Amino acid sequence: MPLQIIFAQLILLLCIGANAQQQPFFINTTEKNGLSDNNVQCFVKDKTAYLWIGTANGLNRFDGTAFKIYKQPAAEKKNYLSNGFVTAVKQDDDGNIWAATQKGLNRIDARADTTEVVNIENKKLKIELPTESIWDVLPDGNAVWIAIDTKPLVCYNTKTKQNRYFDFKQFLTANKIEFTPVYHSIFKIVPDGSHGLWLATTEGIVHFDKRTGIFTLTVGQALDEITFLEYNSVAKKLYYSAENKAVYSYDVTAKKLTSILLDKKNKAANSIQ
Repeated sequence: MPLQIIFAQLILLLCIGANAQQQPFFINTTEKNGLSDNNVQCFVKDKTAYLWIGTANGLNRFDGTAFKIYKQPAAEKKNYLSNGFVTAVKQDDDGNIWAATQKGLNRIDARADTTEVVNIENKKLKIELPTESIWDVLPDGNAVWIAIDTKPLVCYNTKTKQNRYFDFKQFLTANKIEFTPVYHSIFKIVPDGSHGLWLATTEGIVHFDKRTGIFTLTVGQALDEITFLEYNSVAKKLYYSAENKAVYSYDVTAKKLTSILLDKKNKAANSIQ
């Protein structure tokens, strides 16, 4: 599993309130201060200024002073997660927190302080949540996009509780795309600012059109587990990093791939046509 941040100390950037003129401040915190684990995987600041920190041993809600920890197991089913290893944490438009883990997906109603383990099952596609390992989750209006290890891209409708499945492996097979043998998976999901998604996968960067359900390979590249993926819709640039320590920038308009920072043992193409 890739680690987005591995620090003996976690540096938390907290903004005081919503006043843009107020200055941010830094706090160094570790397990000694109440963090459930120093091995941090992900974090998000919610609309009420809580910082949610996903670690290898629980999800932490930090108010600037103290931590509230969600982890497994919890016999009373409060502050409960399907698994303690949190791989991604996001907030939806209603304020709910979605926590992806190595065994299942969880929705936390922050206002009611309740936790729900999302149950998605498709025997034909051999998908069984909450037992599946989840790489990433992206709330998108009434939809939640889910990247499950080696499985199709899943779109979960929060209103109807119904699912749609988009077969990533079938797309690879039909287009004879295979930069990595045997293991094929989607690691990260980010919106493209319009009607699509950018996906970081084992085969490189793939664009997905939500209207048509069509995958398109944008950057064909064998990638280790992706630790970071962001898209600047104004500059039309993708930024991503892999477990091999390479950091890349991809200019969507110019179709140019650039290595920003590279480990000495690795090499990267300067551009892609």
